Amino acid sequence: MRIITLILYTMAYENRAAPAAAEVGKQTERKEKNPMKRILILGGGTGGTILANILTRRLRPSEAEITLISASDRHFYQPAWLYIPFEKQSAKAVSRPLRSLLHRRVNLLISNIVELDTHRNWVRLSDGAVIHYDYLVIATGSEPVAEAVPGLRQHSTHFYTNESAQALFAALRKFNGGRIVVGVVSLPYKCPPAPLEFAFLLEDFLVRTGRRERTS
Repeated sequence: MRIITLILYTMAYENRAAPAAAEVGKQTERKEKNPMKRILILGGGTGGTILANILTRRLRPSEAEITLISASDRHFYQPAWLYIPFEKQSAKAVSRPLRSLLHRRVNLLISNIVELDTHRNWVRLSDGAVIHYDYLVIATGSEPVAEAVPGLRQHSTHFYTNESAQALFAALRKFNGGRIVVGVVSLPYKCPPAPLEFAFLLEDFLVRTGRRERTS
């Protein structure tokens, strides 16, 4: 809510007419009382990247310093992983250097976060560095944990990571018929429509490759 309020204030400020001299004095006084804010975004996925770029357009350099911390220096467009097993998308095409997608004003740090202190407003990185903030956005997303279900990692695959999508691509090329189970282990999971979409894409793939009659 604090960040949303900050954005709305900036939009209103940029859209209104030029203030009178007396109002300029009041604004200067308010500015001195409210120095530049430090906005820290955790996560370089779709949400974190979009938010960082929006904030740089909405906030002046004097109003905010924006820092984004990501564990990876590459950005993956995750919705496209669903299409890799069926050759409708390539693994290389869904990845870009994260720096190339961010506004030049965004400070990018590549590191894992090992500690978060919301009372003193700082995070600690894996190299021991401490980053302080005034506003914190957690956009780390979610990751599949196949180990939580005994045997799941050894006897199944999925399309929720770049590596798994490529492994599923290889598995489907070797599949000559049998039973395929498309299931959801637990809630919540990424992209609720994805399993149903996968089932439709799988049906089309099996028909096109002449394996539908041998598959249930």
